[in-house]
Amino acid sequence: MSAQVQQPQLTDDQWLQLHRDQLVKQNVPAAVHSIIARKMNHEIFDCSTTFALQDGTTRVVKATPKHGDAWISDHALVFRAPTDAKAALAQYPGLAERFATMARCEPEDALDKAIWRYAQALPGARPPVWCVEDEIGNG
Repeated sequence: MSAQVQQPQLTDDQWLQLHRDQLVKQNVPAAVHSIIARKMNHEIFDCSTTFALQDGTTRVVKATPKHGDAWISDHALVFRAPTDAKAALAQYPGLAERFATMARCEPEDALDKAIWRYAQALPGARPPVWCVEDEIGNG
């Protein structure tokens, strides 16, 4: 499964200028700031290409040198109503495939067999706001 690349509104350098303080405050090594800027700016959520889940545990699929890469994990979907979730699956190619892989089902069954299996209501939200974490968060 490949990560989908979005066209950014900012250049990677502009993104980094806006977010560098956040990275520094979180003690993210400076060596990976430009990698994170590129991946966040282009919405490349690629942890599933390096890490895999097996029997509820995370294992490394490929290794890279220390600080040679950074992997972006995300909340794969946040929605209020089932129709919002269904629309997101239609709008974002590859999302249904990701959920299908997580739930070991076919992409066309992702709404029923994956989203509702992993969806969690965010605390305090009224009406409920539902969140489905990515492959790592659901491990």
